[in-house]
Amino acid sequence: MMTACLASCGKVVLTHGLEDPMPVMTLSPHKGAINGVTWNHNNQVIASAGADGRIVLSHAGKGNQLLLLEDELNRTIPTNAVAFTSNSQFLASGGNDGIVKLWDLKRRALSNSFKSHLAGITSVAWNGNDTILASSSLSGDIILHNVSSGIPIANFTQKNSQGVRMVRYATQRKNVLASAGNDGTVQLWDITARSTIVSFTGAHSSRVSAIAFSPFKDVLLSSASLDQKVHFFDISERKVVKTLSTESPLTSLAFHADGHTIAVGTLYGQILVYDLRASHNVKNTLKGHDNNAVNFLDFAGRVNLEGEKVQLNESSTSLKLGERNASVTLKENVPVVAGLASKKSSVGANDTSILNGSDSRKELRRSNER
Repeated sequence: MMTACLASCGKVVLTHGLEDPMPVMTLSPHKGAINGVTWNHNNQVIASAGADGRIVLSHAGKGNQLLLLEDELNRTIPTNAVAFTSNSQFLASGGNDGIVKLWDLKRRALSNSFKSHLAGITSVAWNGNDTILASSSLSGDIILHNVSSGIPIANFTQKNSQGVRMVRYATQRKNVLASAGNDGTVQLWDITARSTIVSFTGAHSSRVSAIAFSPFKDVLLSSASLDQKVHFFDISERKVVKTLSTESPLTSLAFHADGHTIAVGTLYGQILVYDLRASHNVKNTLKGHDNNAVNFLDFAGRVNLEGEKVQLNESSTSLKLGERNASVTLKENVPVVAGLASKKSSVGANDTSILNGSDSRKELRRSNER
């Protein structure tokens, strides 16, 4: 069976390989539109956020539901974004109620809530050591929350942005945060100095749908827009160094862990895959969403034998950019996922819990050594 490395969502959640146009698996965990999707730390759990207000954690290989998270007080308010911590012990979410929520996956419960936004939340993102949670909203504000204290430590406003669509931390530069504006602006922030590094005002002629840093070279930032273009910015030189033009409005974007493969989702349900080392031509077109917008894309991370995500270094690959080049160990040896299942889940005895950072591969290795 083809191995999936990309998750997408629209009316359904799909997983994809990069060679076969048809999806590996189709999931329907929500009633209505699905706004966000993400892999956990070892690529064995997929979390999805729905317009039905639910957050569902699904088995990435089998597709069965592992855990359902709902706010008892706001069950019907749409959830727009989800993000795991680096060891998948916590999951952050944000929705139209303007509240950032922190879920403890070991306890299967809401751990904390941050009520600093005045409008619906569009994205959430963790910093490198999972201590600061960034969130953006439709009012144009970006708030950084100290997770330990529960206190907002910084507030940025993307002026005249008509709302911020997404925020993302740089992969290596710990003080750099990027934001995507509904007015077409891409902006970089120095979160230590609490100031703007550079604002690419009018970089796009329409809403910026998504942004992503290169996983191995974070001077390279990409953006996708409804104006049918993908821009690549050299943030050191503060300029656009490459542009991909498509025939459809773009709604989502993701960088592969190899550093040179990128996927963009369209308003009409296609996912375009590019190899940045080659030409501007589409390498493959992935299907499965029919004519429904691809709301979000997320590539699985590269993991080592311990189940931990691996970061590439700058020498791992080269791009041609214009002129430059809750620990529960169950019975079987199957390193799958989350014994954090609620009563509604269909987890069987062959599933293994690793969402809280304990990977069954380590348990299996210890078992074999005994």
